[in-house]
Amino acid sequence: MPYVLDANSLMRSFHDHYDPAFCPAFWEWLKQSIQRGLVEIIDPVANEIETQDQELWQLLKQLDCATSIPLSTETFGMIGEVLDRLDGDFHYSDDAKQSFIDSMFPQLIAYALTRDAKIVTLQKSNQAQRNAIRLPDLCFQLNISCIDPFEMLRRENARFILEN
Repeated sequence: MPYVLDANSLMRSFHDHYDPAFCPAFWEWLKQSIQRGLVEIIDPVANEIETQDQELWQLLKQLDCATSIPLSTETFGMIGEVLDRLDGDFHYSDDAKQSFIDSMFPQLIAYALTRDAKIVTLQKSNQAQRNAIRLPDLCFQLNISCIDPFEMLRRENARFILEN
């Protein structure tokens, strides 16, 4: 079962947690994990990174991690099911639903459903919120595993060894 990353988890890892200058091991682990098929970056996520964070995009290209996975016909078909599920949910405001639809999240969720993948995000659940749809909350409704990058690293026993 692969891990599929959202854009924010990569951007925040780059800027807040694993700056390549002091934690190159994270980026090497990511490169190896992508090469092994353990971690996946889909086209909509890559496109978001390329347009919003050129510094990170350049690092991903340098590491040969900028190659993303195109969405399959099956995934595009599943997007409709995700949106149908969302349309029937009266908990969220119409603006929240539209904002979610306009994001890459329906594609990410559809991909996870078709690949039986775990979604990796830094978003936190907030089921009481009506004005925004949190990725972990919709994943829970659709029975998709949704974890943060730290949990992914723990589950995969990633070790970053200190060098002098």
